[in-house]
Amino acid sequence: MPLETILNKKQIQSSADLVDTIDLINGPLCYLLLSTGSKTLENIGIALSISEILFSKIPFVTSYIRQTKDYKALIYWVPKEVLCNSIPVNGLLDIFPAYRWRTEVILK
Repeated sequence: MPLETILNKKQIQSSADLVDTIDLINGPLCYLLLSTGSKTLENIGIALSISEILFSKIPFVTSYIRQTKDYKALIYWVPKEVLCNSIPVNGLLDIFPAYRWRTEVILK
């Protein structure tokens, strides 16, 4: 296996780890903010959730698909994100490393 391929795989996996780490922190935090009952804190939770999607997940997913051509990953990630962002308590699902799991499966 060429060195460039190995480095590329490591970069994809470290990026997936970063997305999952952000998810691990942001998912439960947004859940707490959304469940406080305070409109201000709810708005902060919504803003954090949207920011996470726009600035971490979409760039990672587009880069991942461009590099690996693994379009099936969308079957895993899109429903998870819709579910996690449609009902506040489902934000707790973000503690599971879905992005790292998929990259490990496909890059073996």
